[in-house]
Amino acid sequence: MSFAADNARRLRASIHVIGSILESEKPPEATVASERLWKNALVEGARSARALAAASQRQVRTLQEEPPLCFRFVEQMYHKYGLKHVILILILLFYTFFGAFLFLIIEGPTQNRLKDTWTQNIAKNRSVFIGSELFNNSNYLVYIKGKTTKRIEAHLSESFRQYESQLEIRWSDQKMEWNYWNAILFAGTVCTTIGYGHIYPMTPLGRMLTMVYALCGIPLVLLVLQDLGKLLTVGMKYPWYQFKRLIRRLLKIFTKQSMEEMAAIEYRERNELSVFDVPLYAAVGLILVWIWLCSTIISYWGINWTFLEACYFFFISLSTIGLGDLVPNNPNLLLMMFGFILIGLSLVSMVLNLLQNKMRKTYEAGQHKESIAHGSILDATTLGILQVTLNFRSHINYSVYP
Repeated sequence: MSFAADNARRLRASIHVIGSILESEKPPEATVASERLWKNALVEGARSARALAAASQRQVRTLQEEPPLCFRFVEQMYHKYGLKHVILILILLFYTFFGAFLFLIIEGPTQNRLKDTWTQNIAKNRSVFIGSELFNNSNYLVYIKGKTTKRIEAHLSESFRQYESQLEIRWSDQKMEWNYWNAILFAGTVCTTIGYGHIYPMTPLGRMLTMVYALCGIPLVLLVLQDLGKLLTVGMKYPWYQFKRLIRRLLKIFTKQSMEEMAAIEYRERNELSVFDVPLYAAVGLILVWIWLCSTIISYWGINWTFLEACYFFFISLSTIGLGDLVPNNPNLLLMMFGFILIGLSLVSMVLNLLQNKMRKTYEAGQHKESIAHGSILDATTLGILQVTLNFRSHINYSVYP
């Protein structure tokens, strides 16, 4: 790099000397010193230019050399065999699992401490209440005299505990407790912006981590969903084209068409795939079919939801509203449903990708029409004026210089 810079510096110096000689008001006298200066400047400039060109050629050959075999293999796997999609998914999974581990480390001990304190307070208040009821009620004096107080107290304590469990009294208003699977689910709902509210951080450090985690996770999820949406768009293109082609062939069988029409249809089908896109209504219908399929599976899984409630849950989730009014209590079932939701979000991304392509083509068609109209106006105005001006100048030149 320093050698090329030195040659370039010498070349600029030689050009400067030659230029100063050529731009002088008086031509240099034909002396031995001036001739030597002129000759040295030309020779030095030519040598520097030759060296700079050789260095540039070496750099071009270095860039044009084939990469090593391992790099070519990685490049082929990355672009040809879709390794980039797998890498994005693996990065998202690692980010989710690592985030769940951090959330569990921060929120787990706090949850256990608060839960133990709440349990101790409930047991203490229960014992105080049972003892006050026993000794302040004259109907229980015969049992106290019979030394059966402990047995009655244990019986009442167990009865109160069962009553509290039936009331579903918890130490917090969270619907789930912190464990690793629930932490994974929480990390996923944060990154996808669904946020059911079934579990949330309670410590200041956990809340700060949630904000930082969302700032990095939401763009990552959007990138993965966009990539999967494009992949599904390309993947649906050929099957839908074949289905449409099959319908055309069936119509040709049951309708009378001439040989020219059949040949024209065949030629159009062969050249249609390159510009063919999946219709928007077909993609939306695929999302509705996916919601129906997932709702059917969930309604027959054993959960106390109707088919309408399951459809409502999946629609609210795919629209990333996440009201949290319907959330399964079983974390394993919720994880499976979250997997269904991720696939559904990829389908939604596919619909958005198709809509974007349709809007882009509409815009390009409008720009093309506008350019055609603008070109016709330009032909009628500007180009005509330029042509008249050129004809006028040629006429003036011919008149002045016959």
